Amino acid sequence: WCITCKTWRAELLRFHLLPRKITWSELKSWEWPNDPKHIAEVFMIQGFNETNLNLGDVTVSLNIWKRCSEFPRSLIPLADALRNCRNKLCHDLFECHENLKTEVFTNIKNLIHHNDVSPFIPDIGDLCVCIRDLENDQLDGYKLELEYIVNELNQMKGRLTHVESQVRMLSKHFYLVFCFMFFICVFPVLLFCSSNTLSPRTLTMPWMRSSEIEECVTENIYGEFSNPLRLEVYLKRHKKFVGREWLFDLIDNSIQTMNSSTRGLVLEADIGYGKSAFVAHTVCAKEHSKGFRLRKMIIAFHVCKFDVLLTQKPGLFIRRLTSMISNFVPELMIQRLTERQCFEHYNGEFCNEDYLGCIDICLINPLHAISRNGFTTSSKLIIIDAIDECGNSKDASDNAIIEIIRKRFHLFPSWIKLLVTSRKLEPHVQPLVDFDVIYLQRYTLIFEQN
Repeated sequence: WCITCKTWRAELLRFHLLPRKITWSELKSWEWPNDPKHIAEVFMIQGFNETNLNLGDVTVSLNIWKRCSEFPRSLIPLADALRNCRNKLCHDLFECHENLKTEVFTNIKNLIHHNDVSPFIPDIGDLCVCIRDLENDQLDGYKLELEYIVNELNQMKGRLTHVESQVRMLSKHFYLVFCFMFFICVFPVLLFCSSNTLSPRTLTMPWMRSSEIEECVTENIYGEFSNPLRLEVYLKRHKKFVGREWLFDLIDNSIQTMNSSTRGLVLEADIGYGKSAFVAHTVCAKEHSKGFRLRKMIIAFHVCKFDVLLTQKPGLFIRRLTSMISNFVPELMIQRLTERQCFEHYNGEFCNEDYLGCIDICLINPLHAISRNGFTTSSKLIIIDAIDECGNSKDASDNAIIEIIRKRFHLFPSWIKLLVTSRKLEPHVQPLVDFDVIYLQRYTLIFEQN
């Protein structure tokens, strides 16, 4: 730091209410004497897109008000109320019911009539008329704005129609190729089977029981990762989960009443209790089945198999979580596409080698970024089945996935909880110190609260 920048920094710190949250390396200190926009960046949420910062933007104003001591503290509750309304509208863009509409306009009017705001608004009377017209659906004076919105929507519709036609064309070609390949591959098998008098039962695969298990939580790829490992096939190998319906209520209640410092729940039981069948039923629960309430909370799942090494790879585990969570939280993918670091540095084998750095860049940092921008939601759930099979059964330090949870899961947002199943193995439970534990014996239940 040169003398000039040091002096500027010391002066700005006098007015900053949250100095520990400033990342100085991301700021252009040499521009402070030249441009007030760069001074405003000091008071913004770190990670906010500062390119062409618009000081007239509501989001920018509210952030500066909250962090700069020059603005009266009486403004902050009004600003927070307005920000909350803005987030509701942005996250549920096509659903603005009458109560929300009333709340939005009430918060706007409360803010603009505040004693420390209204003197700085030119033509506040015209602004109030404009707000009144919008609140009463009087849109005659906004013909140009409405035409612009309609034109934008029509252009977007045209682009979507073009994309849809391209997808249909590709699907048609893919279907023809698939049918041809299917015929080439299956016909010799059927010919062989008929010549060897095999019964139809012989050709039935044990996991294809559609009457027992519904379509599972999606493993669809979302983003620019190469295809992550798909594990649904292992879930469908389990038989139908019978009895013990009380277990769903117990786990649901444990998660819903969990305090914010508790990261999740470990479900322990001996071999043969039905832990994996429980996970399969929950992840693939039908709409009216007992586990459907838990299934609606799930945003990602993973299955560890001691005899399938790929399921133990930490990089594949991270890529699965990142891809699946992005399906349910599109804001996460938008953030990752904006930053690009994950795809540029961790889209290969390096994620397996530097798995703690990989989960930081690809998942934790983007989640923090969208949280700073006001994103929140109800409790969501990640399920990991048989975590004791993700590494050495005698040494927890040789289990990379447990190490990821132990060293990084406390950095996840509090609305994400983790449900883990495991055999009763002490080395695998001790590292998860921020988790409640339920131990299921044949005839007794032991609950250890964190």
